[in-house]
Amino acid sequence: MAHTTHSPAGADGAADALVSIVVPVYGVEAWLDACVASVLAQTHRRLEVLLVDDGSPDRCGQMCDAWAKRDPRVRALHKPNGGLSDARNYGLSRATGEWVLFVDSDDELAPGCLEACLAAARESGAECVRFRYQAVDEEGQNVPSPYGEENDIPHGTVSGLRACRALLRTQFENFFCCLACRRDLLDRIGFCFPVGVKFEDMAVIYKVLLAADHVSFLPNRLYRYRMRGDSILHEMAIGGLLDKWTAVRDRQDYIDANVPQLHDVCLAKTYSEMPGLYVNFLYYREEAERREVSRREIRERIDTADVARLEGLTPANRALLRLIYSGAMDAMGPLVRWARGNKAISDAVLGTM
Repeated sequence: MAHTTHSPAGADGAADALVSIVVPVYGVEAWLDACVASVLAQTHRRLEVLLVDDGSPDRCGQMCDAWAKRDPRVRALHKPNGGLSDARNYGLSRATGEWVLFVDSDDELAPGCLEACLAAARESGAECVRFRYQAVDEEGQNVPSPYGEENDIPHGTVSGLRACRALLRTQFENFFCCLACRRDLLDRIGFCFPVGVKFEDMAVIYKVLLAADHVSFLPNRLYRYRMRGDSILHEMAIGGLLDKWTAVRDRQDYIDANVPQLHDVCLAKTYSEMPGLYVNFLYYREEAERREVSRREIRERIDTADVARLEGLTPANRALLRLIYSGAMDAMGPLVRWARGNKAISDAVLGTM
């Protein structure tokens, strides 16, 4: 991929930068006030807060208007329901700040989040700053994250290439809400979230990292990520898993075409995702045509020589990939469906990958 060096425009004045906070709002009246209050309580005061009411059926629209009347930094935007990505894109297209951060409307920012990000950008000239998150329950109490604690997150400032390598090695998650970006970086690559699909963060975050000359990493947990039983990820079914495979497949194709030096690390990540997805494509009954197409794509993409040589794959991962490649996994369909339906067995097998 051609990579042009860009000057860290505005880096010296990052501490005084206007920051746009885009908050997509839908069905979160129980948590919206806490979210907005955490944003407005930032020690960095130069903010524009774009509350994007995505056709919310509850009181969220009125709550957005009330916040806009209460604080001149808040703008209440109303649109027909289009989903999370559509609401984020709507807010981004109206943002005017030098920096942009997306905050989900049931989550919260730690008080010094923006100040820490801008200080890191000022010192390093980074175009993106990635910080850690703390998982909390619906009452706001700290809980372990089911996605991992990101204890191996990179330190300091690294190239965009190194940042993407760390992402592919699962040193940190795809969560876009933990990434502050210069708006001109996003404009330069024509950035937008894919609309109408799940795993929208996975589908785009690696492209943003690769476009950045430098990415700074902060060890601080500056984002409070609320684990709700009815959240989008918790409601995941076959449609979302099919979207995840599309994101995994497209990421591999993009890396192969544009960043060949990351081919192996990306392929190992792709291979690590395949067995869990394939098992689910056998287990669920809905979306029969898409499931079959996706299963065929996975089978055709497996190279047994790569399975044997790639670093980062567990023995269980390699064994399942070979079963998929040979067709044995399909032949064991009823057994696979039974095992997938047994949580203890499913967690024990898929958890070893």
